[in-house]
Amino acid sequence: MDPETVNMQSTTTVNGYNNLLNSINQLRSQGFIPLVIACYPTGLTDVQMGHIMQTLTQSNVFSTCPSDPISWLAARIKAKNNVPTVVQNNSSDVITSQNYPDNYPNYWLQEYYINAPNYNDYTIVLTVSEFNTEYLNDVLFVYQGAVMDDFDYKHTYSGTLNPGQQITIPFGAATLRFVTNEQTTYNGFRFTWKAVPRSSKQ
Repeated sequence: MDPETVNMQSTTTVNGYNNLLNSINQLRSQGFIPLVIACYPTGLTDVQMGHIMQTLTQSNVFSTCPSDPISWLAARIKAKNNVPTVVQNNSSDVITSQNYPDNYPNYWLQEYYINAPNYNDYTIVLTVSEFNTEYLNDVLFVYQGAVMDDFDYKHTYSGTLNPGQQITIPFGAATLRFVTNEQTTYNGFRFTWKAVPRSSKQ
């Protein structure tokens, strides 16, 4: 496994971002895997995230204000393996947490990408079948689109959600990131989702 470093962005200036990007490239050239935290006082824009993603996968970047990045960092470092993103390119499907309906693991980092037939012509509607995680510690981040940046961040979910509760994404793509810590685990979640044509929205 390549050694990992932690890079933090603490300024929103152009020079500050350029320094972050340069440090990522230099560390990569030396065989390191940079883990990027860009959260306080502000996260990355979608354009900046796009630049970084030319070098790193989104699994190595945390940019969601005002969420605490510590659980993500611990899960990213301590996970036994890099878990591939679950990608669903269709008009409806089911998303579940790892091992569901049994308990999900500790220190788990899983990402899900939903892509409808056309980004601009559809919305994504997720419907809760079951949702049961450790409150505030095992967290599902939901983003409106393909990029997990602060601009596209929609909401964070943990604890219990009622069956039938819906989460609507106003575009034809959504990204979810599930992060767990080292404490109690539960059976997690199951969502059904569908792509709804904008013309059918009331």
